Amino acid sequence: MQAQAPASAAQTISMGNLNEWTNVKPEYLDYKGDTMWRNSKGQGDSLVYTDSTGRNDIIMSKVARDTNYIYFYVETADTLTPKTDPKWMRLWIDIDRNKATGWEGYDYVINRINPGDSAVVERSVNNSWGWAKVGSAAYAIEGNVLELKVNRSLFNEERKKLDFEFKWSDNSETNGNIMDFYVHGDAAPDGRFNYVYTDSVNNATDINEQKESPNGFSLSQNYPNPFNPSTQIKYSIPKGGIVTLKVYNMLGQQVATLINKEQKAGDYTVNFDASNMSAGRQGLASGVYMYRIEASGFSLTKKMTLLK
Repeated sequence: MQAQAPASAAQTISMGNLNEWTNVKPEYLDYKGDTMWRNSKGQGDSLVYTDSTGRNDIIMSKVARDTNYIYFYVETADTLTPKTDPKWMRLWIDIDRNKATGWEGYDYVINRINPGDSAVVERSVNNSWGWAKVGSAAYAIEGNVLELKVNRSLFNEERKKLDFEFKWSDNSETNGNIMDFYVHGDAAPDGRFNYVYTDSVNNATDINEQKESPNGFSLSQNYPNPFNPSTQIKYSIPKGGIVTLKVYNMLGQQVATLINKEQKAGDYTVNFDASNMSAGRQGLASGVYMYRIEASGFSLTKKMTLLK
């Protein structure tokens, strides 16, 4: 067996531009043709094994990364079926490579719930088949290729060297039954096996610490927007100093302080989770909110929409 190629250097992927995946390594391959429907005799005269769950024949996948995101690419032999199909193109992630955590070792799943405007990222609850939404991921579908763009903060893997296992599955029939990866739909890799992705370099110095300081102050539009319940806010400061980033309702009342401390020059990303606010157990209500940054004489305010 040929040794797996080391992970490519950090690279930002533009969703929908498949050419950017051309030189990304390694390529995780899976058998082609293993989704053929089954109709064959068993032992005796009357026993017949049938299975018609084979659908999207997964043949290859890739992973890329930059400082803020992990990107996933998966390719099927033929055009992907509609994203509304049941149990469609799920991604299972064992982020800590610890089989004692998560469901059967899988700490996160994406697309357990069919995607809408974004893909749903969920985390295992109580290390069992119980899942809680932790955020959303951007995705793109083009022919026989599906791409995902997942913020590393959803996995608590910001600025860490990545070392995780993953697998793709499509149309596994029975929720919570690990044996379905053997007998129904398609799984890549098959059965209980996983692919392993490991950084070739440490992300702590991969991008941010090797590039020059930003040229100016900036505050980006939050993503996703609208959001529920969490969203990411990016900003840049060209010189060190005290930075505050606060959230206000439309009455001008402060509802959250995200940052209030001294920071070095650089690019930053902060998570805002509206379900953890002090406005009652239900968190903040749906509506338009403002977020404002102040740093070294610079200030800027933008709007975002919480939509429950």
